[in-house]
Amino acid sequence: MSRETYNCPACGRRDVAGQAQCRCGADLTILCMFDAAVDGWFNRGLAAATRGAPAEALEWFSACCAARPADLEARLAQAKCWAVLGQTGQARAALAKAMKIDPDNQEAAMLAAALEQPGEAHQDRPPD
Repeated sequence: MSRETYNCPACGRRDVAGQAQCRCGADLTILCMFDAAVDGWFNRGLAAATRGAPAEALEWFSACCAARPADLEARLAQAKCWAVLGQTGQARAALAKAMKIDPDNQEAAMLAAALEQPGEAHQDRPPD
């Protein structure tokens, strides 16, 4: 999962993901704890999708996307949930954000193609 949005609040350094302390000396423990919470949200989304609760899964994946806008996996899962719920416009919007993160992603391309085929995007299956 992408953590590119996490910068050191003291110096702005970008390569601090997963570190408890920045090179400048700033304590980044709170970012690590927040990151772990967001990972938990993603896992709850997967669990909800697996048990056939796409609306609940969508809430968890949307929270992940809000916390980590560059998280490709969360964006794709969000798009899949919207599609399963029959909201193709919302699915396309989420997919467009995913494709900005990784324009060459095969899974995103396949989902985009499925959204263009009536009935295909609405399969009742959980996000991968």
